[in-house]
Amino acid sequence: MPDSQSEDHRQIIELCARLAAATDARNFPAIAALFTADGTLETVIPPNVMHGQTQIEAGLRAHTSTVLAAQHLVTNHLYDVDRDRATGTSSFVMFRWPSPGASVVAHGGTYHDRLERTPSGWRFSVRRIEILWGPGTLAGDPGAH
Repeated sequence: MPDSQSEDHRQIIELCARLAAATDARNFPAIAALFTADGTLETVIPPNVMHGQTQIEAGLRAHTSTVLAAQHLVTNHLYDVDRDRATGTSSFVMFRWPSPGASVVAHGGTYHDRLERTPSGWRFSVRRIEILWGPGTLAGDPGAH
């Protein structure tokens, strides 16, 4: 039987995978539900900082609905658990197909996370997205760091 620390890490990695899958499917309510009620998402997508599930859902819906397809690959999970809180990072590569006839674009970076254990399981209280490489305005954007 796994110890509680191992189980916490397994659940956190699963949470990261669920967020990537919901993002790729553009399931905005599911994305928002993976955050605490007052959770924060910091990204290069306007409005750059979104607070609370309602704003996260609305902000992502407004600014990512036009991307035809995306796929996130998430790995290198390094999280420290302290009772009902956790902090850590994971690495990602995102492939997106922005429009018909356009080439697939790739970006990579780091997720910086703070998490809380809730009655529904682990949830993100803060996710800050740092894009480290890729073409265009997303890579190296000061808002990404």
